Amino acid sequence: MNKLVLIIGFVFSSVILFSQTDEIRIQEIIIRGNDSTSLSRKQYRVAEYMLLMPRTAGEIFAELPGANAIKRSSFSVEPIVNGFKREQLNVMLDGGTQITHSCANRMDPMTSRISSNEVETIEIVSGPYNVRFGQTLGGIVNIITSQHSQNAETKKFGGNADFTFDTNGEGKSAGLELFGTSKFLNFGLNGTFRDFENYTAGGDAGAIMSSFTAYDYAAKVGITPNTNHNIVLSWRHSLANDVLHPGLPMDALNDDGKLAALDYSVKFNGNFLTGLKAKMYGSRVDHLMTNERRPNYKYAHTLAPVSSKTYGGRAEFILNFTDNLKVYSGFDAKYLNKDGYRARETYINACTEMPLPQVTTFTDLTWQNSVSQDFGLFAEGHFTASEKLNVNFGIRTDYGQSQANEKAEDFVAMYGDSINPEANVNANFFGTVSYKLSDSYKLEWSAGQGSRNPDLLEMYINHFTVGQDMYEYLGNPTLKPEINRQTNLAFGKSGHKFSFSADVFVSYISNYISAKVDSSVPRKFLPCKEPKFTKRFVNLESALQYGANASIKYHIIKGLYVSADAVYTVGENLESGEALPEIAPLTVRAALGYKTERLHTEFKVRHAVEQQNVAKTSGETETPAYSVLDFTVLYKPLKFMQIGVSAENLTDALYYNHLSRPYQNQTEVSMFYEQGRNFKMTLRFLF
Repeated sequence: MNKLVLIIGFVFSSVILFSQTDEIRIQEIIIRGNDSTSLSRKQYRVAEYMLLMPRTAGEIFAELPGANAIKRSSFSVEPIVNGFKREQLNVMLDGGTQITHSCANRMDPMTSRISSNEVETIEIVSGPYNVRFGQTLGGIVNIITSQHSQNAETKKFGGNADFTFDTNGEGKSAGLELFGTSKFLNFGLNGTFRDFENYTAGGDAGAIMSSFTAYDYAAKVGITPNTNHNIVLSWRHSLANDVLHPGLPMDALNDDGKLAALDYSVKFNGNFLTGLKAKMYGSRVDHLMTNERRPNYKYAHTLAPVSSKTYGGRAEFILNFTDNLKVYSGFDAKYLNKDGYRARETYINACTEMPLPQVTTFTDLTWQNSVSQDFGLFAEGHFTASEKLNVNFGIRTDYGQSQANEKAEDFVAMYGDSINPEANVNANFFGTVSYKLSDSYKLEWSAGQGSRNPDLLEMYINHFTVGQDMYEYLGNPTLKPEINRQTNLAFGKSGHKFSFSADVFVSYISNYISAKVDSSVPRKFLPCKEPKFTKRFVNLESALQYGANASIKYHIIKGLYVSADAVYTVGENLESGEALPEIAPLTVRAALGYKTERLHTEFKVRHAVEQQNVAKTSGETETPAYSVLDFTVLYKPLKFMQIGVSAENLTDALYYNHLSRPYQNQTEVSMFYEQGRNFKMTLRFLF
């Protein structure tokens, strides 16, 4: 960690020494310049896909073309791209900042800490086709929050206030944003409050345990001492209480996440070195879980305080080798520490159903105070060969190491000296060729190799139930890094009246990390219960993921449009011939809308076919097909006022998403049904 601080400190000092004059944009984005029409790197303005903001930022991904979302509660929703999920995706905020979950069951993903009404744009790289923002296996998701112009010649102050009410679950949310800009200073403040009760599923299925209360605020200050320097200081604090998780074995009593970041950029007027950007950030999450609302509470009262700390930074030099070749070269580093325990007060013997003569207490190490460190070097080039031909390419190497600082005795007995493995050195590279067939049509081919080191859960979890089933899971510090070799072929048409894109991909993954039943490792807790054995994380020799997505939008007449998109992914375990777990079925979305300066109305339908390709050894079952209809009206009666009304799940369909599974520690055995009919009302004031 000290080395990381010294390295980043040196970079910041170098920036000051070598600064020249000119202006540079501070907020880092992935897609720029000749990249802007890339078919494998896409920007989505959230307002075009979500007219009224959802409960959390994670729910936005269920509406984006080519993406899906995995849901563990109304609070915990994460993105999926081409079947890649969790650490297989590099999910970040504002170009490289990260805050890492502390809960072993991912009750607290980064997307739960971002208010949906502050998300402006989401960038998705569908594959390992970017090397500038850390180690990446299957893709990058960059969540960009509200941006306000810098270096404004005139002072400007503004903001907005939002109030939303949901009838289903009596959801209440309120948000306030303030911003100001001037020539030398700009700032943005954002705060939200969300309070949702348990919602009711469609038909007569009843209430789903899904309530939560959350408070979030964020502050961003940009300083421009002169036209060539930009500094941005960011602070984010998220608080959540009494979060119920129907898809997980426990609930969150409270959750507290803090994130600070410092960005610095400068642009030079030299012919070769034209700019430099540097970032430092640090985050901490304190999370407390409990089983007090679960049926097993009568046997044992369980509290699990856990924490995570993430520190990182990056520096990037912008080099112009020729007028047609620009190279981004630099390094990044990340340090992650997870710690915590589970305390159990046992009152009844769950095997004999007899009360214990006295309360017995146990303490189980959750993360074994584990640490991972990664340092990477990268270079990415953007080459304009001609007006029609563009080539992007990149290479990076990563040095990663992990260790456990507080080891459980049985874990040491299992792995011995292998508990702290040797460092991994991985190489990632890619190439993308884009060719304009005409002013409107474009063809693009990409190929590359991405990698990721095993995460701390896969390496050091010790007999905890962290899967979709009732198995205990055991980490494996001898795991090898996953390697993804992927290729994409995409075709697209752009235009004001008609636009279309389609993308086909094939991904071959070596050393795919999964969990398999190990009959040599018995169940540790409640050995009288089923299942009798433990699932241990292992490397499969290989796995295959392939699929396609397509989207289309057509403006029928002025203001009236129709759009549609479809996403389909298949995952295969080439070792066993079984399907990979948590792969969404074919999903099709369509919308008919009308938009003017003051009125925007849209009718949407989402249909998912039956999912029959399931991983039965992982506890997956087949999922029936479903269709959901939504209708939204957004009206601006006054310049400073906006009114929105939405009817969600108009037919009150009873359905559940294949990626949203219930955990069996519930009062009733039921699926994790989605929300039934809901009316949402939003009032927004602009000033």
